[in-house]
Amino acid sequence: MKKLTRALKTECKVLERIRHRNLTKIISAFSYPGLMGLVLPFASNGSLDKHLYPDRDDQVLCELGLSERLKIAIDVAHGMEYLHHDCSPQVVHCDLKPSNVLLDSDMTALVTDFGISRLATIPNSMDSASTTTFALKGSIGYIAPEYGVGGSVSAKGDVYSYGILILEMVIRKRPSDD
Repeated sequence: MKKLTRALKTECKVLERIRHRNLTKIISAFSYPGLMGLVLPFASNGSLDKHLYPDRDDQVLCELGLSERLKIAIDVAHGMEYLHHDCSPQVVHCDLKPSNVLLDSDMTALVTDFGISRLATIPNSMDSASTTTFALKGSIGYIAPEYGVGGSVSAKGDVYSYGILILEMVIRKRPSDD
């Protein structure tokens, strides 16, 4: 529960600072004994992950054309650009992947899940880091290689994850697939 508390506090700290059309907004936060959470707007089209890899029951979701995928990629890029260049302090997401990209009713992409994000100590610096990482921050397949050798968390790691996300959107294969 302690780890969940830290992730929730981090997410609240990040979400209270940001205002951008391609980043999820926080409606409310709650805490009861044994239960904590955030209330976020409903994303009627689910996650990008569900569109790229539908369950057998969700075959209709798989029909993202190239122009729709391009629009989603641009929306995610706008959100990440805001986090890296227009936020003070800079926010490093650390876990950009299709399941953390929600699609609203207009198919506008919203970057979400800031639970392991980091606030940089020096605003707007691509080389700044909030902490040195001793444990990998992110999801397998999306983690920048420099994190594996003890590199500092930076916006460059998010750029790497974004590249993997784009590749995944084009070829529709997970980075962990053969």
